[in-house]
Formats: sequence, structure tokens, C-alpha cells
Amino acid sequence: MSIKNFKGNVDASYLKEMAKLLEDIKDTSYQMMNLTPGTTTLDIGCGPGVDAYEMAKIVGKEGKVIGLDNDPEMIKDAQENFIAANLEFTIGDVKNLPFNDGYFDSVRADKLFQVLPPDLILTRSSKK
Repeated sequence: MSIKNFKGNVDASYLKEMAKLLEDIKDTSYQMMNLTPGTTTLDIGCGPGVDAYEMAKIVGKEGKVIGLDNDPEMIKDAQENFIAANLEFTIGDVKNLPFNDGYFDSVRADKLFQVLPPDLILTRSSKK
């Protein structure tokens, strides 16, 4: 699938192609997360695992990256294509994260906010 011919289907191949196009931006986001060897991070809405795999390279064998997505097909694709000792993919719900508070040094959600239902997105007016 070509990005210029995108017809509205967000599948693993589309997300992988977008990751290539946005590589510089993603690298900047990893730097802003202060990813270093030994850190533990969560990639919420990890999709096919491209970003989680890149982060796993940065945190090294002393660190850990968990990719979480609610789509079993995305998790299956991630598990088949990105394998590392410090990388784990799991099915989960952003509304009910199965982790203790403070477990992660950093958390990343890239395109997740584009697909969340409106009742989960906080706005300035809803904080009042």
C-alpha cells in the first residue's frame, strides 16, 4: 500500500510505512522520553511493534519495553516480526492498564489519541 493511495484502512503495513516516513520525528520523541540503557518503558497502542522495537534497541538488555495494543492482530504481527529479549507485546486496554503505578520510567502513546473514544480524552473544559 502506498501512503499517497491511502483509503482509510489502518493496518500493519500502513503503520510500518508511516514509521519509515516519520523516523526523524520518532527519534526525537525517544530522546524527549530520556530513553537510556536500563530504562523501562511502555508503548501504548503499539500497533505492529515498530516503535517498541526501536525503543528496545535504545534501552538495551538492561532495560525493558512493553508494547500494548487492544488489537490481537496487531499484537500477533508485532510478536512475529520484532523479537528481542527485552521486548514484550501484550493485548490490553488503555482504560485498565495491568501495571503498578510507577512501574515505567516513561510511557509513549503515538497515534493512540486519534482512535480513543471521546469520553476518554480529557479537554480543558472537562478539567474544570
